[in-house]
Amino acid sequence: MPDADAVRAADEADEAGPVSSQEGRDAPDPLVGTTISGRYKIESSLGEGGMGVVYLAEHTLMHKRLAVKVLHPEMMRLPEVVARFEREAMAAAHIEHPNVAAATDFGKLEDGSFFLVLEYVQGRSLRDMVADGPIAPERAVHIATQIASALARAHGLGIVHRDMKPENVMLVARDGDPDFVKVLDFGIAKVPVAEIIKDASAKSKKALTQLGMVYGTPEYMAPEQALGQDVDARADIYALGVILYEMITGLRPFEADSPVTLLGMQVTHAPPSFADRSPLVTVPAPLEELVMKMLEKEASKRPSDAREVVDSLDQIRLALHLAANPRLMGSSPSYSELTPAQRLETGTARTAINLAAPTPALATTNALARLAPLVTRGQDTLRGLWQKLEPVADGAMEKLRTHLPAAHQTLQQVHGSLPTPMRRVPVFGWLGMLAGSALLVLLLGIVLLCSSPRLQVARSAFAVPGASASGSSSAPVSQAPTKATDEQIKEASAKGPEAVEQLIARFPKDTDLLKVLGRSYMAANQPDKALETYKTLLAADPKASEEIELGQNVVLACQNEATSDAAYAMLESDMAARGPDLLYWLAYESKAASKYMLKAARSLAKKDVRERATPALQIALELRAATSCEGKYKLLERARTDGDKRSLLLLQPLFHTKGCGFLSMGDCWKCMRRGPALANAVKEIEARSSTSPP
Repeated sequence: MPDADAVRAADEADEAGPVSSQEGRDAPDPLVGTTISGRYKIESSLGEGGMGVVYLAEHTLMHKRLAVKVLHPEMMRLPEVVARFEREAMAAAHIEHPNVAAATDFGKLEDGSFFLVLEYVQGRSLRDMVADGPIAPERAVHIATQIASALARAHGLGIVHRDMKPENVMLVARDGDPDFVKVLDFGIAKVPVAEIIKDASAKSKKALTQLGMVYGTPEYMAPEQALGQDVDARADIYALGVILYEMITGLRPFEADSPVTLLGMQVTHAPPSFADRSPLVTVPAPLEELVMKMLEKEASKRPSDAREVVDSLDQIRLALHLAANPRLMGSSPSYSELTPAQRLETGTARTAINLAAPTPALATTNALARLAPLVTRGQDTLRGLWQKLEPVADGAMEKLRTHLPAAHQTLQQVHGSLPTPMRRVPVFGWLGMLAGSALLVLLLGIVLLCSSPRLQVARSAFAVPGASASGSSSAPVSQAPTKATDEQIKEASAKGPEAVEQLIARFPKDTDLLKVLGRSYMAANQPDKALETYKTLLAADPKASEEIELGQNVVLACQNEATSDAAYAMLESDMAARGPDLLYWLAYESKAASKYMLKAARSLAKKDVRERATPALQIALELRAATSCEGKYKLLERARTDGDKRSLLLLQPLFHTKGCGFLSMGDCWKCMRRGPALANAVKEIEARSSTSPP
């Protein structure tokens, strides 16, 4: 597995070399207002990175807006950066596809800096759209088909993008289609220079990508790419599979804080099903099957090329009757052959599904799932009650059978004199009601008797020798010890769980012994019995949920296949506010296997679990769930007053000013910095020294 430095190789390719000084950045840009290469008037700066600056320009003769990417002069000292810049220009210029942002010119400035002229794409990045939540399957198919079509053209030239991600896909309004795709940034593309320029001598040039180096974005890397192996078109297909997965569910298949951990998951972990990752999303089975095929670990098991993906998406569209015009069914043209206006007709305006709202069937399933534990407990209670009542009921029924003949004869005699409405009920009907009423009275009597104070007093008398029926004692009784000594606990612990159980039998009121027993069961590799013990302890002493050792052991049981369900159930319902805290740690901060992290995240999505969370955890969960800038901004005041370290980790990245829009130069969270609210929230959370991590 590559190390962390290798993982960041792609970023280093973009950020290589010294960045301009702060003084230089604060000064007016000397290129703004000038005309370069005799025809490109630089109007403004769109954004700046370590490699260079992207400008908005106008062609002075054609009066067309363009984007001009200029390398910093100091980049000329880095031959690999220059070579990649040249190859980006070559790739974008030769692909010539409507869904690819085209390069139209490439040259040098007087100071030796290279510049690249690109189509200016003004629209919305797919990253921004995905941040708003899941996209309806029909719309996702529409977008993915265009991406696949662009990749098919690139792959036909031997070009592999190697960095497909939502940030590199722009959606623009064109010919009535609001989701017309433009694929951007071939900066780290694998480009077969010799084949493109038809120059055999170019083959002798040193390859830019050496075996073992990792280029790309970890969240979207194919396994072979993550391992630093040679890649082909199927690596882009894997990345498109991740993008499709993310569009449909609103989440990527794998999440981790560490790039190395992410790469490991790409190589070894099977992608979770859509239902596991996003239970409220309804996805057509053929679409999920295609995405899972695109995410196969073995490249040979994925679709062979992007054209196959386009054809599969066409079939899915037709099978699901996505086309609004019935004549498109049957001998319909391929989706990629339709005009943008025709594509829009097959789009989402009339067929979009509200994925945020659960369907009636899903709501029913969820309700039944919540009721299942209650039904089970109810069955156990009724079963125990019946065991106590069965002898009494048998006697009552015997008496009913004895007296039924006489009751039947009496009812026959009086039935004729009853009022007309009552005569409509036959004799056997009255007899059944009388029998049922008698049994009901019997049951009520038993319930009242069981709950009567006298019976409770009687029980107390049996429990305490020498006590009278009223609970008083005729003579003082010496009090036996109620707690075990440290020496007794140490001796029993050394012998194992059975010895601790014997000690509990001697000191039944010593709840601390239950902690010792739970620890003993964990040491004996019996986590199931440890959980049962902890459940008993928590029922007797709810404050025990704050015990660090108890929490650690329950979390360990969560990651044991045999006890996972029971342990998660305990965190959800038996450990007060501590349970949700531990679930959050498992879901977002631990290094547990992905299935256990996902399970914890699903637990946190439950309403009753969130209601038990502390205000600090609730605001962290809401910050994590809010995907738009305005949505997060509205939470800043609560974060300031209630937030803890968990919120701090979510707020600090919002100071970054890059990562969105055209060439990822846009400000993702601009609204967060329109006033002092973000800085104030972070400052106050940092100052709360009394806040301890969960």
